[in-house]
Amino acid sequence: MTQYQPPFQPDYRGYVPPVSLRPASVTALSIISIVLGSIGLLCGGFSLITQVLLIVGDGKNPFMSTAPAMTNQSLNIFNAIASFVMLIFSGLLLGGGIVGLKLKPIARRMMIWVSIAMILWATLQLIVGLSWGIPAATEQIKQTQSQMDAQTAKMMSSIMGPMQIVIAFVVWIFWLILPALFLIFWRSPKVVSAFETGGVVPGSNMPPPFSGPQYPPTGGYSC
Repeated sequence: MTQYQPPFQPDYRGYVPPVSLRPASVTALSIISIVLGSIGLLCGGFSLITQVLLIVGDGKNPFMSTAPAMTNQSLNIFNAIASFVMLIFSGLLLGGGIVGLKLKPIARRMMIWVSIAMILWATLQLIVGLSWGIPAATEQIKQTQSQMDAQTAKMMSSIMGPMQIVIAFVVWIFWLILPALFLIFWRSPKVVSAFETGGVVPGSNMPPPFSGPQYPPTGGYSC
């Protein structure tokens, strides 16, 4: 006669499954970064292609044959550089947003440095625009007015000078909003802790206590 031994049955009483706590600011900013990064890649890519074609085509717009030639190559080159930088930032925003949703520590560190770089670049772009870009663009428009019809020339003249300065400041502020939010919220103790722990509540994923094999109350069966 042999005694039947039931299979091992670990005791899972008291086991608490892992609880993921991702702060709302991480979720919101990550999703915004993914959306803006995707849009920026599309817009920045198209802008870069356009600027490169303007440079190699002596300022002629390949997509608008009736548009006046932008013969200021220095301005075209600067715009191409700005489009390329926009592509880089857009890619970093997209990647940082995706990894941020997974609460990888590298995402928080990367987005902090990207935010600082975006603020510095936006400020540099504003300074260059006010001191050289806008005056050069205004002069370019004046030179090309003879290539336009009267209505188009009047419309272009109305947006020169003060209006371009206002637009430059609006673009600068727009560039600062998302980086400022990252620097404010993703440096808070709650967010730092979430990234360091992967969003898991400490102790929630501890293995259950081992209480030995569990047998039926009446013991085994023999034959």
